[in-house]
Amino acid sequence: MAPKLKKVLLGGLILVSATILTWMQLYSKITTVTNIGISEPYELKRLKKSELVQQTKELIQSRLLRAENLENEGPSLKIHKVNIDTGINDFVGRKAPATPIIAPKTLEQKYGSCVNYYAWNDAYPDSYKSLPLKSEEDSPAQPQDRVVFNRVGKCGSRSVIALLRHLAIINNFNLISSVVNNMTVIHEAWQESIVYSIEQFKTPFLVQRHLYYVDFTYYGAKPPVYINIIRDPLARMVSQYYFKRFGDRKIINGTHKDRYHGPEEERYQTFDDCVLRSKWECTGLNTFYIVPFFCGQHRNCRTPSMWALNQAIENVEEDYLFVGILEELEDSLSVLDRLLPSMFKGALEHYLHPLGKDTSAMTSTATLHKKKPSPEAEKIMKEEMVIEYQFYDYVRNKFHKTREALGITPYTSRPSS
Repeated sequence: MAPKLKKVLLGGLILVSATILTWMQLYSKITTVTNIGISEPYELKRLKKSELVQQTKELIQSRLLRAENLENEGPSLKIHKVNIDTGINDFVGRKAPATPIIAPKTLEQKYGSCVNYYAWNDAYPDSYKSLPLKSEEDSPAQPQDRVVFNRVGKCGSRSVIALLRHLAIINNFNLISSVVNNMTVIHEAWQESIVYSIEQFKTPFLVQRHLYYVDFTYYGAKPPVYINIIRDPLARMVSQYYFKRFGDRKIINGTHKDRYHGPEEERYQTFDDCVLRSKWECTGLNTFYIVPFFCGQHRNCRTPSMWALNQAIENVEEDYLFVGILEELEDSLSVLDRLLPSMFKGALEHYLHPLGKDTSAMTSTATLHKKKPSPEAEKIMKEEMVIEYQFYDYVRNKFHKTREALGITPYTSRPSS
């Protein structure tokens, strides 16, 4: 055999061996990441053989990106960057109790000493154990007794939560609020931990958290009833822009919490300036915010595309009982009263006429120093946010049809009392 041919064959053999070894290592890493007490990795089980090679590469990259995302957590949660081989075990081993939050005294005095509002640190898998849990003696749960409000930021959800604190006592359900903020994308072990925890909660309950949609059936669990509220995408973005700089009327320890971490010289930069100068805050992925909450945890949900839009709409159709509109909050509460009376009975009345401390809680979340964008900036942004507006229009039309089907007169058309 010619020396040149021998070299070619030897080189080919080395390349094949290296490729096989690489794929064995990659498969091992996927198994390590996803196998948390499960017989085989979820992703590999769902793949067709023809898709295995390409999607295996993508899965590894996805794990690495998710691991990097954990660095954004606050120090109070004691979260560090997840190692691709050992990080899941670290997550599963965390221990921290959840603590109940005392209801406002005015409500407690009026409706008794029932405390139905709980904080849940879902960054720790065992934290659910200190929350109200179901027992064998409990009656079978109805679908409407298990509600998840994966709230979208700057869509009035804090005002709604203030109302829910009130309703939890009046209508006797458990309101469970996650203390984890700004972690909308979480790795699969964390998703499964949340799914498992929610499966253990005593019904009726409503869980609220800033979180992209999680598919419970993917983890073999019964899906909860999802609800949410959204608003005009540009109005939401403008509100968030000024909220980061100036906060709202809510006072913490006698002062406003400063959430701005950018250059001080840009604190007073208007939204118009940000848009017209093409600053990073007002361009690119920062213009794509609402759709991912409904699309889900897949990395493609974080990129503007028709795929993400269609997936979000499909999830709304299949798993969301209700998605309201902030601009029509009174009507949204009326619809919720009809769809989920066990939790939202009297919601509109209590929103319009809150008791005691709830009055300030429902009115202290308006963003300070907010300025309406100019027609020029508005035109530029709406062209950037086409998919966001397509989803918003879909939700608004669906909401109007639901309101009409329930025979609810729009609040603005009702005669004043």
